[in-house]
Amino acid sequence: MHYGKRIELKSTLKTTQSRLAFALERGHIESLKDKKLLLLNPPTNIDLSLFSNSHTKVQQSFFPAYTKLVERGLSVAPVFSEKKLLEVCVVHCTRSKMGTLNLIYQAIKLLKPRGLVIIDGMKTAGIESILKELLIPFNQLRNISKYHGKLIWFNKPAVEPNIEKWVSTPNILEGGYITFPGVFSSKGIDRGSLILAQSIPQLSGKIADFGSGWGFLSKHVLESPAVSSIDLIEADYSSVVASKENIQDSRANFIWGDVNSFSGGPYDTIISNPPFHISRNANPELGISFIKAAKLLLKPSGSLWIVANRELPYENIMKDSFKETEKIITRDGFKVLFGVKPLRTFR
Repeated sequence: MHYGKRIELKSTLKTTQSRLAFALERGHIESLKDKKLLLLNPPTNIDLSLFSNSHTKVQQSFFPAYTKLVERGLSVAPVFSEKKLLEVCVVHCTRSKMGTLNLIYQAIKLLKPRGLVIIDGMKTAGIESILKELLIPFNQLRNISKYHGKLIWFNKPAVEPNIEKWVSTPNILEGGYITFPGVFSSKGIDRGSLILAQSIPQLSGKIADFGSGWGFLSKHVLESPAVSSIDLIEADYSSVVASKENIQDSRANFIWGDVNSFSGGPYDTIISNPPFHISRNANPELGISFIKAAKLLLKPSGSLWIVANRELPYENIMKDSFKETEKIITRDGFKVLFGVKPLRTFR
């Protein structure tokens, strides 16, 4: 579950939705209350008073955010598949430029003629770059700068410009793996994952891959015929789609979910290259939560193999979570940690 590109669960209304509220209050944009609209990649704390819930659909492909939005009573799916054209689409920027442009492409295709496209984003999410890109194929754009970001809006033109290059097409990596723009390690095998794959022995029994990404580690583990099954748990929907293409093995189970609320197992072994970023800031709590989740889902003699940046302070939580621990290797700025025989505590 690689959060680095997109986690915004703790974003505030001031830095996200208030730009749209400002534009509505000033009359720059007409009321959206009775419009049939789609929110693409909204933050979990989005101001729902600006919309009519009965007319609002949501596309959210990051599982923890998806869950929180469902809890707020919204109609949410990882991919919007309805055929009926919409009146308004509101796109919230991802941290990937290509990912955001792909959402804008989707929005335009889903709108009625003269339908309204609204794009909201922080400067740190690259909204200035998005505006420059939009100015090439579209005219009559309007925008406001507010709260360290921008709101951009325009009507779908009668004749659509050619923006097919914005469609998210798979990256083909060495070895035949596919990834999608914006997913973790989309342009090549992550160095940490490679070091972990080179460090673990052939495994056996029931395995889980916490934060499985597009499937590199799991495919490596499945080279062992002694593995009976492997559960790939990943929060990013596009990564799950890619992993299904990369792994053609009946022993693999693909799960779009959140490691921290997952209740599978018990497992003989768990492997993980956990996330360690929220937005641009390193946060060791993410990896710590993976270690805590792992010890609860392992068999009494089960083991955890984890790779992390060398500076991240995981050794103490490993010692608190397992009877035996070892640092297997430190190389190229990474370390591989091993724990066996989880010390039982309860959630």
